[in-house]
Amino acid sequence: MLIDVVSVKPRLDFQLDLEFKNGERRRFDMRPLWNLSLGTVLLSCRCLNV
Repeated sequence: MLIDVVSVKPRLDFQLDLEFKNGERRRFDMRPLWNLSLGTVLLSCRCLNV
């Protein structure tokens, strides 16, 4: 069963505070996803001057 997210607040270090429709609150760490997807492409792109 999927529960709707009603609020998302960004935090430092690529974390999100999520509030769900049933009142539950969770902190989600986006760092693993960043390292595996678009983040890898962006960080390796020479045009970003990183």
